[in-house]
Amino acid sequence: MLRELVEEITKAVAAFERVRKTHVLYPYLFSAATVVAAFSPSLATAPLFITMGALAAWRGQGLREWLIVVGISTFSASFVSLPAALGLLPAKTDFALFIARTVSSAAVLTGGLLYCGWSGFLAAFRRVLPQPIYKMLELFPPSVYALGRAAIVVTAAREARTPHFDKRAFAAAVGDILIYGIERGRALRMAYEARSP
Repeated sequence: MLRELVEEITKAVAAFERVRKTHVLYPYLFSAATVVAAFSPSLATAPLFITMGALAAWRGQGLREWLIVVGISTFSASFVSLPAALGLLPAKTDFALFIARTVSSAAVLTGGLLYCGWSGFLAAFRRVLPQPIYKMLELFPPSVYALGRAAIVVTAAREARTPHFDKRAFAAAVGDILIYGIERGRALRMAYEARSP
């Protein structure tokens, strides 16, 4: 089950690497819509931003990946707000509004990234972002993709050895993946710096 989840996330991240030719203002439009959706004062605007993100993802031929990301953000926001919804914590804010803000902002940003492509989205902010942050963000999709492929291999090997869920085996798999991720990130950074002027 864990392997299937990692595979779906890896495929979703790979979809962001598609290169698209879009107008230079679109990344700014999607970024502004994300901020507005994240701080929206009412639930009424959430369907508008979710629809905007879905249309952008559909135009960018990434509706399936958009559904994966929006589904994960919906689950995460619902899980985080569950204690407040059950009355276990004194809620100072409306948990339904929190979920709507989270999902709508994730939906519109993901749709914008799928429509413009990761590199096209970042290119619009090249002069605004500090150079180290820009380089780090530029390497984000290949890093996550490589880490995901390693996670699939490790989880498949662990599942083959122990068909039942084992906490120790799971912790060891997570440790292996983190170590590989650090090594792969260092190798990617060194390769990028060697090619950059």
